[in-house]
Amino acid sequence: MEAATAVRWYKRMSLLYALGAWTTLASALVYHWMRPPPPPQPQGDGPDDREEQREEHPAEMPSPRKGFHVETTFTYRENFVPYTTRIFNLLKSWTGGPGPAE
Repeated sequence: MEAATAVRWYKRMSLLYALGAWTTLASALVYHWMRPPPPPQPQGDGPDDREEQREEHPAEMPSPRKGFHVETTFTYRENFVPYTTRIFNLLKSWTGGPGPAE
């Protein structure tokens, strides 16, 4: 890879990384600012008030169905190229490297 090509690739990846970082930060801030305020907490005399207000609901576990089973079928296609290889070949073509060998 030539120096000019490496610099172009580095700038592209830096821009992509910066775009992702700023997008993540902005979405976290927007989520924080736009969420509704929490409901007000009741003012009580002590811990006894909280125990009286709490309702207990036991978690009910559903019983599994008898005879239930799962059947998985794998279908293999001939001459299938995995998606990771496709992405790798696309990135190689951007950097001027050899493309997919066919």
